[in-house]
Amino acid sequence: MQSADTQKNYKAAAITFVVHAVLLVLFFVITIAMTGPTPPTVEEGIEVNLGNSDIGFGDVQPLIPDEPAPEAIPETTTTPPQQQIAAAVDETEKELSERDDEDAPEVNKPAKVTKPAKVVPKENPPVATTKPATTTVVNPKPAPPKPKAVYGGGTGTGGNNSDTYNNSRNQGIAGGTGDQGKSNGNPNSDNYNGNGGTGSGGGPRVTSGNRKIIKYYSFSGDLEKATIYAVIKVSPEGRGTFVRIGPRSTSVSQAYANAIIEYLRNIQFDKTAQESTVTVQFNFKVND
Repeated sequence: MQSADTQKNYKAAAITFVVHAVLLVLFFVITIAMTGPTPPTVEEGIEVNLGNSDIGFGDVQPLIPDEPAPEAIPETTTTPPQQQIAAAVDETEKELSERDDEDAPEVNKPAKVTKPAKVVPKENPPVATTKPATTTVVNPKPAPPKPKAVYGGGTGTGGNNSDTYNNSRNQGIAGGTGDQGKSNGNPNSDNYNGNGGTGSGGGPRVTSGNRKIIKYYSFSGDLEKATIYAVIKVSPEGRGTFVRIGPRSTSVSQAYANAIIEYLRNIQFDKTAQESTVTVQFNFKVND
């Protein structure tokens, strides 16, 4: 009788363990399924004024479509080392010291007999006639002319990667001559220092219009590399609506338009009192 009760207890304990294990696994699976996707990370940056120099002064923003000129490398002239003039060193005279000692014994030195040297008559040596040496005058090569300075310094066309052109050349707050700002910056920005946020540098930027992008999120897709200039209508609250793909875009495929429509949900423009139409540059890159 006791053995039968013991077997029943073992069976009940085993069934209880199995049921609890199944419930534990089921609860774990339900918890994982209810976990939502991780929200995208915010990439906040600061827009820098469009320019190609660290100095400049003026109120009219220069717009030059060409590439910025590289920095001019200052020429360093090396002066030849001065020839050291070797000073003639006189030979030191030998000092002869004589001992003056009263206790020293006298030493009789034998007198030296000097024989008269035979005088050999010298023959008159032939006089050598020296011809004047001919010297060749080498005309010094003229120094190459220095290139004239171009706008922005260095060599190149001196542009600032603008999308349009005007005749202005000076703008900034630092003083001096030049277009203060950063290439590929925003011509409507009042910031002159910095390089933007901590992202990869390929975020969207306003190339035409009076609105600014103040916040955007990272975006990834399966599209080929392309540069799209999209015409966007921005509401007073700062929300953008896709209108069309603008000129100078490298592709007009609808796939890029759909991607930009999706991307605009995560872009925040600055707020104004009225609706605006701007052109935004989107750089689609292929990740390795």
